[in-house]
Amino acid sequence: MWHLSSLATGKTLRLVRGTSNNVQGTNKVTTGIIKCLPKKWLDDVGGEKYLDRVFHHVMVEREAEFFMSLAGKPRYDVLHCYLLIAGLLRFRLNIAAIVEGGTMTFRDRPIPQTWTARYWMILTAPVAEPKERMLMRGFQGFRYTDELF
Repeated sequence: MWHLSSLATGKTLRLVRGTSNNVQGTNKVTTGIIKCLPKKWLDDVGGEKYLDRVFHHVMVEREAEFFMSLAGKPRYDVLHCYLLIAGLLRFRLNIAAIVEGGTMTFRDRPIPQTWTARYWMILTAPVAEPKERMLMRGFQGFRYTDELF
């Protein structure tokens, strides 16, 4: 199991190996997960304009939800999801629920998109952003972490 260390070298975060819900060598408990989204996803959804519209306007002003697909369900209870988009930690959102998957159609773009997932993670406001750039290498799936920002 991998946990994100809050002891970062410079501004690049490093992962440390852990064996439980606690980060190895500390008393910190895992409070969230990091979900990685590749640059291709950002390009496909419309780039920075889409991020600004969804995470700044729709979710905050309309109290909307954002559905994120997961291949596996987290083993531990987690409160937050940090979105790693194209190598940058961009947002922290609350996890409202993680539900059994299925096929869903989303109408947040001009052409509706249909997606299938094993699990759906429902993310809600408040939306938080880091005060400074936080770089991290991409990975598949998600990683457990303690509080980052």
